[in-house]
Amino acid sequence: MKKINMTRLAKKTAQELNENWVYYMDTYKQIDTDRLIEMDSKDFDLYQLADDNNQHLGFEWIIKEFGEAANEYGKTTYNDEEYALTEQAQFAGLENLRIDNSIYVLDSNNYSASCIDKDGNEYTAYFVVKNEDTELEDSCDWQNASYIKKA
Repeated sequence: MKKINMTRLAKKTAQELNENWVYYMDTYKQIDTDRLIEMDSKDFDLYQLADDNNQHLGFEWIIKEFGEAANEYGKTTYNDEEYALTEQAQFAGLENLRIDNSIYVLDSNNYSASCIDKDGNEYTAYFVVKNEDTELEDSCDWQNASYIKKA
């Protein structure tokens, strides 16, 4: 699935032509102008979701900071929720971190990084080291966090 930042594209086009960006938002008449302006003022961008054949699947509002962080540091998933890393992961060592209120504990070497969800809420992502004998980029499953904890 592709995600296209419609707000960014419309603003870029409008700036080049010295016109109002809202007129370049093609939302298939699903989202009115007032809603576009309201969400922009709250620092959200509108993303169009499309399949691999570029067929429109829908729209999603994502806080601007999320998109910027994801572009710079990447994204990870935990419990089917997507998070954008806001920094490079750092080695956290051996942390006995209790998973929520369960009996489960992360009890192996791991990396941690600050991250945010699509609403801008702050979290810490933990990545268990799966193979200590490999390069950093291959040592953890960076696309799937081992645990995400509310900051």
